Amino acid sequence: MKVKKLENSCYIVQNKENNKVLKLGEGEFKYLQALREKNGTLKSESAMTKEQQRYLFQKFEELGFLGDDTKKVKDKQNLSNVKLISFGFYEKLYKVLKILGCFVSPAGFLLFLGALLGMGISFFFYTDIIMYGATHVTMDFKTIITLCIMVLATSVIHEVFHAVACYKYTGAIGGMGIKLFYLMPVFYTDVSTVYLMDNRKKMLEVSAAGLMCNVFLGGVSLITYIFMYLQGTYCKIFFYYFVFQFATILRNILPFEKFDGYWMIVSISGIHNLYDKSIILFFAMLRDVKGYMAIPVNSLKKNMLSLYGGINLLFRWIFWLYCIGALNRFVQNYMPYRISYIVVRILYVVIALNTIIFVRRYFIKYKTEGKRIIANL
Repeated sequence: MKVKKLENSCYIVQNKENNKVLKLGEGEFKYLQALREKNGTLKSESAMTKEQQRYLFQKFEELGFLGDDTKKVKDKQNLSNVKLISFGFYEKLYKVLKILGCFVSPAGFLLFLGALLGMGISFFFYTDIIMYGATHVTMDFKTIITLCIMVLATSVIHEVFHAVACYKYTGAIGGMGIKLFYLMPVFYTDVSTVYLMDNRKKMLEVSAAGLMCNVFLGGVSLITYIFMYLQGTYCKIFFYYFVFQFATILRNILPFEKFDGYWMIVSISGIHNLYDKSIILFFAMLRDVKGYMAIPVNSLKKNMLSLYGGINLLFRWIFWLYCIGALNRFVQNYMPYRISYIVVRILYVVIALNTIIFVRRYFIKYKTEGKRIIANL
């Protein structure tokens, strides 16, 4: 177990075996130490209640902090976030990350600014060329295959640069893999080791590294498309690739799911576990107005977080509807109408039930752990 003490009497602890990270207060950390030394008790001499100690024991056990002889429970997954494949890094891969670390630097930031400036200039001076690409869309089989390969490669590069930034600042990566995110297969990078840092600027760089990579690739693609067009060659694949990058950036900056935008807000605000805390505050505002008003937090901050929590719950429904709708349009092209109709309707029912369970789980968490979760806002 790796431990780092912060200035505010908190501790960051990392399980080196599975790279799980927790932020603990003084009492919680001492209780973990006592449990690891096999003498943790539920005696009243502790500042925590018995219920709090039971909860912490269960959480420590689930995340594997109590040693090899404890039963490690797998992370609870829901249909919006299902891990399919995960793998760790080997020594050669770490060497590659170290070499690529030169891009996570002032020079790399200048490349990002250059691409951003290039896109701005392109939109200002070459609007007609961009509009030509937008109004003359022709997707033949070769173009679709080429674009799919480019998109796949970009998804990998995006995650690699998250890993590069994380490795540069922490010296470790939790791993990478593939998961179903709202039924869509995506690559992911476990950068939980970033919480071992007490530096918001560096945490922000790790969170934004993938998006900066998308901006750079999108900018280069748009500039290449315009340059070739001016030379008399209409290379539509570069324009389509730019459009994909632009759409990816817009999706990833949304802060209402755990996209890059969410982690950037966490880095800027310094509020860990922001998603859970905002939803718990939203339930507190609806269910216990008096208790909500008594929470010792700035009113503006409290109200903003509560509103954010409510939008998070609403966004989950909206995003599910969008994903199922997109899937519906896809399967209609490859399945008979009746079969696709039945499949999609079954998915709607399953997702509705899963979302209800998701909301119910947070409501139970609010009733049983709400005070503990929002205690350090």
